[in-house]
Amino acid sequence: MLGGMLFHFFPVDTPEQQASTIDILASGTTEGQYAFSVSPNIFFGDGLYRFNAMVFVNFWKANFYAIGNESPDVSEEYESTNLGGSLNIERWFFDSFTLDLIGRYENANMDVEAGGILATGTILGSDDGEYIGLGLAGGYDTRDNTNAPDEGILARYEYISYDENLGSALDFHIKTWDLRYYQFQRSVLNKNSNLEMV
Repeated sequence: MLGGMLFHFFPVDTPEQQASTIDILASGTTEGQYAFSVSPNIFFGDGLYRFNAMVFVNFWKANFYAIGNESPDVSEEYESTNLGGSLNIERWFFDSFTLDLIGRYENANMDVEAGGILATGTILGSDDGEYIGLGLAGGYDTRDNTNAPDEGILARYEYISYDENLGSALDFHIKTWDLRYYQFQRSVLNKNSNLEMV
């Protein structure tokens, strides 16, 4: 796999201020798999609010080996083309607590082998479909910088519900825990050290 990322950091007034960014990612593999995404991450309201979005498109070739521990070693190939996006609107409380409103959308187009298991339509997600989800997230965040943290704790829970009543092709839920601890050790030069330049 080969890829590249491009980051644009908007200027800030003070070193402590969180910088808004726009991130662009492009990647591809020697197997003909490609992905591209654009993600703005914008702070506003004196840093109390964050607008985080992503738009993506990918073309992916993969192998399907059925489901379960007794799946065969023989696979069938499939290709998926996905176009979608996500939207998070985050609010900070008391400098350390966050609450997010979340929206997700994905349009999936599947190309499967004729006569295979996926072609029967009995495997959920093997058909073309749109997937629409809404959710909430929240947690505790003391990172000194969300772009490149040196120290702090992140404890976050996210719940997204994909519902046919919203127009989603399937009903399902995604629950995610994200726990992180950051501690960056900087080397401190002893004042009594003797340095010799060669």
